[in-house]
Amino acid sequence: MLMVRRNTQPTVADLFSSFFDNEFMDKFDRSLKFSPKTNITEGNKAYTVELMVPGFKKDNFNINIENDVMTISAHKEDKVEEKDGDRVVFSEYKVEDFERSFTLSQDVDSNKIEAAYEDGILKVTIPKKKESVVKKLVKIK
Repeated sequence: MLMVRRNTQPTVADLFSSFFDNEFMDKFDRSLKFSPKTNITEGNKAYTVELMVPGFKKDNFNINIENDVMTISAHKEDKVEEKDGDRVVFSEYKVEDFERSFTLSQDVDSNKIEAAYEDGILKVTIPKKKESVVKKLVKIK
């Protein structure tokens, strides 16, 4: 980043832009919690929860189940490190955390929940208990 010194009087635009400087915007960004977009579908044998979380790695995720509540959380920290003598003078990489909780219904088998992460989508498959998968055919009179 090239630093240039100005010898002119600040304008209204300069004052406004300095109010919304990087430090202010960083604090504003941190105050907004990241919450991934989520799709939930129900099939005959399982529920599927899909979270759109690009840029994460599968090791960033934790899935905990306690008292019929499934909590999906993640932590990712981007760091810029100096390489080949290059000095980092500015970086907007950041730490991202999220936590989403879902109440599980009584018809699921929480011991058989599976998860996979591919192409920025975390897919959690929640199988139904066998007794809840029973199909009923209703005869029309």
